[in-house]
This record gives sequence, C-alpha cells and structure tokens, in this order.
Amino acid sequence: MLVALNNGKRVFASQAKRKEQYLCPHCHSQVVPHLGTKVIHHFKHKPGATCTYKSESIEHLKAKEIVFKALTARGLQAQVEAYVSTLSPFGNRIADILVTSPNGAKVAIELQKTNITENDIIKRSKAYADANINSLWIPFAPPKLSKELAGEKGYCHIEKLSATQLMQWLDKIHQDRAWIYDPSSQMFWKYELSHHLLYVESTDFGGGYFKRSKRWHDVSFYGPYKISDLKIKKANLKKIPATEYQLASLIRSE
Repeated sequence: MLVALNNGKRVFASQAKRKEQYLCPHCHSQVVPHLGTKVIHHFKHKPGATCTYKSESIEHLKAKEIVFKALTARGLQAQVEAYVSTLSPFGNRIADILVTSPNGAKVAIELQKTNITENDIIKRSKAYADANINSLWIPFAPPKLSKELAGEKGYCHIEKLSATQLMQWLDKIHQDRAWIYDPSSQMFWKYELSHHLLYVESTDFGGGYFKRSKRWHDVSFYGPYKISDLKIKKANLKKIPATEYQLASLIRSE
C-alpha cells in the first residue's frame, strides 16, 4: 500500500520514516515502510496479518502513483487507496484513486491488474453509481501484450489477441476507444477491438466460409500516451446495452 496512518493521519510511503510507527488504514494493524532505492516506496503488513486488503504488486503501486500525481498536478483533489463505506452489495471498498472535481463530482479510478468477470465489473460499477460515484476502469496489458507494444509508436495492430472480459466490456460501452495501461513502459494506449475471423475449410460436408472466433480478437492500439495527455468525460448512454443502462456514471476516454 502507498498510504498508512501515523498518529491518525494519512502518510505516503514516500514521506515515511523508518523509526516511526504506522498502521494499516483498513485493519489498523502495524505495517512496515519499505524505503529501498530499487522499487517504489510502500508499506507492507507484518507476516501473519489477516487484513482483507491484500498486498499489491509493485507494478500496481507504481500505476496508482503515476495516475495520482497526474491528477493532483491538474489541481484536482485526489485520494489514493480511498476507503468507500457506502457501496452495496459489496460493502466497504477501497478505490485505487478517488477524484473529486471542483463541482463535487466523484470518480473512482480502478487500475485492474487481475482478471475479473463481466458480471463483477457491472456489479461493482453499479455499486459505485448507486453511491453517486463515477467509475473508470483501466486494465493492465499482460506481459505478452507489453512485449508486442514495446517500441511501437502511433499505431499498432495485433491479430489473435485473447482479450480479457474487462477489455471486451470497456470496448463495448465506450463510444470510441477505451484505455489500457502498459506497466513495462508506464504509458497508456487507446484500443478498439474487432472480430477475428477464422476460415472454415471447404469439405464435402460444407465449409468454405469465415466465422467469428469466440476466443480471439484483432486489436488496434493507438499511442502511447502519458496520463497527462488523456482527457475524461462521461459515457454516451446510447452506446451502453439496455441491461447496463443504469450505469449512468461510467466514463470514457476522449
């Protein structure tokens, strides 16, 4: 985690001191600052801790720091690892970053590194919407995709990509292009999916035609961008399927 409590105040790991005592903001057990020079400064629970807030990868922590710093540089009020106590049916939830606009509108940014089902995505987004909080999901590029994007500039087309359910869902609800984060370059790409076509060989029993692959997609990537290059605005509800219409506060890239 990037933030812990010291005498009741939230303190960033980058500002922590080794001799001070810090507590987890969620379970209030002791955490230890890791202040090395090779990886991002962060806090970790001591061995044996039973906190439900699981340890995150260094890549995830770095992504949160990048987005948080970009948002605060724009003069926006942002809180990293924000505790949201009004979500249902998921109960309390920790948003990676919670942003508040000058007019009081709130946006929860979820940097999603692990796989998640479409059903859970919809439920969690709906829970945020019910709490009057907009939600923005940004998936991580898996290692294989990061290698293919390495060194690319402007445009990159990849065939036969196994897109995650989150990537497919975001592509479906966004009016133009969704975002994806590449942890290797620490940059962002916009992407759009298209169906990958498989050729069915002609035989005496039929064939000789193309069909859509259920597993693969062809993907066009545009970028890379720094987080400061990207803008956000609300989704066009006409592009959201009827079953997801209540997710009125989803936002998309511009």
